[in-house]
Amino acid sequence: MFKRYNAVLAFSPTLSHVWLVQKNRPDMPHIHRLFSGIGGEMEVGESPVGSAMREFTEETGYSLNKDDMVHVEHQRFLPGHEIYWYATVLGERWQDFPLYNDAGEFMNVFDCNEWGLVPVKNWGSDKAPFAPNLTYLVPKALTLLRTPYTARPM
Repeated sequence: MFKRYNAVLAFSPTLSHVWLVQKNRPDMPHIHRLFSGIGGEMEVGESPVGSAMREFTEETGYSLNKDDMVHVEHQRFLPGHEIYWYATVLGERWQDFPLYNDAGEFMNVFDCNEWGLVPVKNWGSDKAPFAPNLTYLVPKALTLLRTPYTARPM
């Protein structure tokens, strides 16, 4: 069965922090107990960005505007699975996120350095177990968010 997912990398207004969720998915061993973007499975007939906005609101209680999101990457993984990655900069309420999402998964905020360049090469050993693709997705998202002419999702 073909499955489509979405995930949002949500940054603080200064790009100094990124919110992630620790996935509790024993059925998906490649992300089980690893920190990843905030999101979930797309519903039938839903657009990728619409699904990302819905999932983000369900998990955090924080509504996103698609004009404030950038498309980071579309990945295919495992047979019949794909994921759409987005990034956004949150408003001043970014510190008010819940500690657990609607699925009971732990959410946490992780520091970037003062320039907003995330030291992802050390995350696995120093901070927490991160999904392997975050080592390049987080820096890519930061670059896109800093680029004034980055295309916004439709």
